[in-house]
Amino acid sequence: MFDGLSILERGNPYLERAIMTGITRVSKESIFSDLNNLEVVAVSAKKYQTVFGFTEEEAFKALEESALESKKADVKRWYDGFCFGECGSIYHPWSVTKF
Repeated sequence: MFDGLSILERGNPYLERAIMTGITRVSKESIFSDLNNLEVVAVSAKKYQTVFGFTEEEAFKALEESALESKKADVKRWYDGFCFGECGSIYHPWSVTKF
């Protein structure tokens, strides 16, 4: 059976840090867990509010660099929907990049 957390096992030379998203809260202290140094960050936290997507400024700059300035309103309507911390205009990075 595939264990998605097996890549996080101790001694993996290819992994220094990992971010787990979209999961249920993991118990920090458990004799059955090999995970350590966990930091639970809620979407309402300010700490990482701009790292999970593009800010509006970044998204619009990418459009300008791609000669798509006229599409700003469309991109805002279609892809501006994420809110992390106090930052209310976070654009889905994959969607903006594919646009």
